[in-house]
Amino acid sequence: MFASWVALLAGCELSNPVIETLASDIQLDTVWLTLPIDPPLRPRRATQRISIDVADVASWDVSAATSTFTTPAGATLEIDVRLVAADGRAFALTELGLGPGLTFAYGGKGSLPDDVDYVELRARASASWRGGAVRWIDLTNY
Repeated sequence: MFASWVALLAGCELSNPVIETLASDIQLDTVWLTLPIDPPLRPRRATQRISIDVADVASWDVSAATSTFTTPAGATLEIDVRLVAADGRAFALTELGLGPGLTFAYGGKGSLPDDVDYVELRARASASWRGGAVRWIDLTNY
């Protein structure tokens, strides 16, 4: 049994995630907030996420059907997050979730194109809202 586990693990990339803090806190409203990323980010693992810290994340709710978050106070909040490539292409992070904070991923699978340098993060919300640290998380889940 042990030998089969060793063989299984030998074929997997079990690496620590790459985590980069892009901002210590943010204030969002209906106007785009732009955060320059220097040096640029480039995916190196299987899955990428942007995470925004919030107090008491376990009390938040997420609705994939409406692309909204519900705060602990019951308010509904839409947050739009995009990564912008060096060539100007914008990648909307439309997969929402709850993890270490409110999480955003690209295209339902979480994998951004890995041959692209990301130089800017843009974010806005449907109402004025203050979030905590903004982080890039690049990880392999297996």
